[in-house]
Amino acid sequence: MENTEEKQETIGSLITKSYWYVKTYFHKLLRENNIGITTEQFSVMMAVYTKSGITQSEIAKMVLKDKTNITRIIDLLEKSDYIKRKRDRNDRRIYKIYLTKSGKVILNKVFPITEQVDKNGLSNLNISQISELKKLLANVRETYRELINCIDR
Repeated sequence: MENTEEKQETIGSLITKSYWYVKTYFHKLLRENNIGITTEQFSVMMAVYTKSGITQSEIAKMVLKDKTNITRIIDLLEKSDYIKRKRDRNDRRIYKIYLTKSGKVILNKVFPITEQVDKNGLSNLNISQISELKKLLANVRETYRELINCIDR
């Protein structure tokens, strides 16, 4: 007879559960360090940090969230003075998103926490295993991304 528990542990299940634990641990550390943002807000801020002047649509694609959620998150971040919206010069329907000084200060407080999340969560792996894990996960991500793009065509 097959091991039912082993059969249920698909790659997707393992990735999903791992993501949940990483996100929950990260959120716990944000709270413990009195950082007033959520993990979702952090991901949006990181998209803006990576590409200053990014549009809301580009953020949605980068962080894999729908535009409605991105708008809500941006509204909250703007209220907290962590980001600012500016109308695009060429297309007044589009807003470009930028980090404020306060947003940069918060990110600089969060960066050591993200390092701690990785360090603690991967403490049972050596450098070679971590490198291999990153390569494998990137490969899996790209394969699924390509499969989804094939479906959309």
